[in-house]
Amino acid sequence: MIGHYIANFIMLSPKVPAEEILRVDRERGFGEAIDDYFNKWDKTPFSINSDDAVIRGEYILNPHGGDNPNKVVIIAHGITAAKEADIKYAKLFYDLGYNIIIFDERYFGTSMAKYCTLGMKEAEDIKILCDYAKELFGQDCILGLHGESMGGASVLRMLDTYKPDFVVADCPFSDLELLIKEVAAKRAGLIGTAASYSARLIGYLRYKYDYFKVKPIDSVKTADVPICFMHGSEDALISPTHSASMYELCLNPLSELHMFKADHAMSFASDMKRYQSIIKEFVNKVENARNKGA
Repeated sequence: MIGHYIANFIMLSPKVPAEEILRVDRERGFGEAIDDYFNKWDKTPFSINSDDAVIRGEYILNPHGGDNPNKVVIIAHGITAAKEADIKYAKLFYDLGYNIIIFDERYFGTSMAKYCTLGMKEAEDIKILCDYAKELFGQDCILGLHGESMGGASVLRMLDTYKPDFVVADCPFSDLELLIKEVAAKRAGLIGTAASYSARLIGYLRYKYDYFKVKPIDSVKTADVPICFMHGSEDALISPTHSASMYELCLNPLSELHMFKADHAMSFASDMKRYQSIIKEFVNKVENARNKGA
């Protein structure tokens, strides 16, 4: 029973409507970002084919790029959400002079795919978006990635074959096998491990998808990329130990780990000023290091 629940939740996740995402984020204090998105920003829609999916989103041109207008960040949302959940993070980077790419992950929002794969095929989609960003803003552009939850795991997982200038990973999981076992144990107690293997079998037989192969931590430990981990210390879905374990394996000395007193995907809402400050200082550090190496 639990195995069926986990498999179906991953592959056929419920979809939160865009209007609900915007309503909740307004209540959480992100109204200014939402107003800027609808009333001030220069948005252009796009559609890209990626394997068995059509990925739809928007790129947002920033007239305030400063000394380097060729800066872009791609933002990836979490499971059940859509690109509207990216708006609050987009403003962070827009205010730092970055052009923005937001998009609906496969299966969600206006994008098209039969299933969500919780980081497996999503990582490949993001690689294609990185290539698209370089076509738009130049092969030598400063390219950053921000991902929340599933989006965080996806941007990390692609690092074994792609090297952006930086990554911000907010409440990602390190290993989907581990996460499924943890979730199954919480829901099914002592039979949690058996339920996790049942979910794996169902996923493979029904969807031809092996959850246990999605291991962002394997990509992190071989990637020389600055990574800023953000995680809620009270995260009830993905334990903060996932981010902590990946941070310990980071190769790049500019990498950071920050904990917030918050539940899952609530770090930014819990302390906006601190989150903004961390992003600004991290990005400035990365840009300065890149300029010195140029």
